[in-house]
Amino acid sequence: MHEEPDIPIPDLGQNVPYDDEKADEEPKEDAPALEQQPRFFTSRQLIIICIGLTILILQAPSTIFYLTISLNHLFDNSPIITDGPFEWGPCDEDRFPLGTQCGYVDVPKDYTSETSNSTYSLSVARIPATQKPKKGTLFFMHGGIGGSIKDMVLDQSSWLHSILGEDYDIVAIDPRGLGDSEPRVRCFSQDFPHQVFIRNTVLEKGLEIGSDQSLAEARLLLRSQLEEANKIYRAQFEVCEREMGKDLRYLSTTAVARDFEFIATYLDGKDAPINFFGGGYGSIVGQYLINMFPDRVGRIVLDGVADVEAWTNEQPHLSHRKHLAAVEATYDLFLSRCSRKSCELAKFAGEDPALIRARLDSLFDRLAAEPLAVPRAVRPGFLTSGRARKLLLLALESPSSWFGAYDCFSDALNGEGTSVMNGYLSRFLPEPYDPWYEPIEEWYPEPSVANGCPIDIHSAVPTFPFPGFKTIDPDYGRYARCMVESHRKRYRDLERSVFACNDKRWVPAPNVDEVVEEVLETYHNVSHFVLDTMVSRPDSGCQYWLDRPVERFEGPWNHTLRNPILILGNTADPMTPLSVGKNLATALGNSSRLLVQDTPGRGTFALPSFCTARFVQEYMRSGTLPPEGTLCKSLSPEDYEELEAYSELTEQEENLLVNLGIIGTEVDRMGGGLHVG
Repeated sequence: MHEEPDIPIPDLGQNVPYDDEKADEEPKEDAPALEQQPRFFTSRQLIIICIGLTILILQAPSTIFYLTISLNHLFDNSPIITDGPFEWGPCDEDRFPLGTQCGYVDVPKDYTSETSNSTYSLSVARIPATQKPKKGTLFFMHGGIGGSIKDMVLDQSSWLHSILGEDYDIVAIDPRGLGDSEPRVRCFSQDFPHQVFIRNTVLEKGLEIGSDQSLAEARLLLRSQLEEANKIYRAQFEVCEREMGKDLRYLSTTAVARDFEFIATYLDGKDAPINFFGGGYGSIVGQYLINMFPDRVGRIVLDGVADVEAWTNEQPHLSHRKHLAAVEATYDLFLSRCSRKSCELAKFAGEDPALIRARLDSLFDRLAAEPLAVPRAVRPGFLTSGRARKLLLLALESPSSWFGAYDCFSDALNGEGTSVMNGYLSRFLPEPYDPWYEPIEEWYPEPSVANGCPIDIHSAVPTFPFPGFKTIDPDYGRYARCMVESHRKRYRDLERSVFACNDKRWVPAPNVDEVVEEVLETYHNVSHFVLDTMVSRPDSGCQYWLDRPVERFEGPWNHTLRNPILILGNTADPMTPLSVGKNLATALGNSSRLLVQDTPGRGTFALPSFCTARFVQEYMRSGTLPPEGTLCKSLSPEDYEELEAYSELTEQEENLLVNLGIIGTEVDRMGGGLHVG
């Protein structure tokens, strides 16, 4: 394979023209400058409102989307400008950098209807370009179905331009149904959230069997647990249909892709190329975009590519073999690093990693037979093998968290499960629905000095050379939840299932015994982690989903594109294996190029790579693709600990590394753990 080029990169490969004859067209001018606005309505606002109401009365379907005003947003104290379907104002200056713009855009509720005037209001944010001439808009969506993409991008506004180019307006959208956009998925109430509904059930704990059990015993246990899961799926989906009603029919990735195209058309002009950077669920959206609108493809980067064919067309229980294809390779690296560094799990430096694995397997078997009481956990209860295995799988996604994870599981091996339970709860504690909710101190004790929280690295304050860790008062256990930012919003309801099930081709529920045999086959021949993913993936239980979307795109996924896209993949990605990226590159042929990063973790942001960053920068700048077979190396967590990697770096390179690390923590937070893949 082509090895990583020296710094600076001398030749980035053949120059691929960015676009056809439209490449030289100027993008649309920036929105008008913001002007401070008094608390009462101005005459201009009243005129606009009257015009909008008149249009509603006259029912002019062809123009209503471009003139409608969301009246509720005119009552706040922010300066507002209207720009077609957009309302722009400055973002909250107490939370986000100066110059960032926030607002709402009204999009058609139903793109299949030629007569409906109904709209949904989507929450959007823009980081204006700092260099001219501008290349246009670049949409950024790297993360799972859950928290606010808009807030994540605003948090990283100071760093994203350095990676993606300062001549783009970087725009983030909370897709319909998610974050602050309409209609917010609220199947369960604030008083009884979904996390409480599934607490201590198989959906929270995962499937549990011991490796020392006979096949007959394992079959009986799995059958009972899968039957329980099916009952919960059926109940939660009936609740969701009752609470959300017909809105569910308009929540799908097909509609999300049309929203992006609709917004891109307004911002950059009809037929202008669409620029997009997506990872995790964002890679699913990206694959919809390029295949639904192949003639609109501009510069598109897909990182940590999820299997869109499995997402849309495969029965859920049959996709885990491919989904877990690389998780054991990542686990091997996790164990080997522990051995080399004489981590807390190893008895001595250089111990056979297989012996460390055996001790962890023994822990999971003991927990399956007898859960461990954890009265000092953030949420007192009991640690099960399913919860412990879930935490380990989450840790494999983020190599920078491995050293803390070693300590957590060492404690558990010694009979103290608090740190593992707290690490697990850091991803699954219920949170109120108030988007500006201040965390309750009883749940989230205030962290103190740096050096601790092993899994929730995304919530810690970033420090050079890599986002740091935090510990808490030992009275709460050695490690616990570190998330204290009031604006953090993550998955709290059935957002994942709504989109996954609406996107998937419906099939009748398989026989439970068929699923049992598939679990056992995957468990013995692919990975034990199937015990977790079988019931926690977003498409689990879709056979009981009651609604059908108004529109469902199901491929083909191999269109010839207006411009070639760049695909990024890791050699040991535990959740979105490199094989998926390779298959996508093969399907697209000359319309794509695959760059491989030689690193573990989920997506290329898991561990920063100068090589990958510079190829991405050059692609975004000029459309130049990396040479075929490019293999990029990354810095390892050992480099961060020992600081040896920084002795010869320039200030610009140090800044790039810091930016990559900071963005990586946010991508990890938004990746959603097991939410997609």
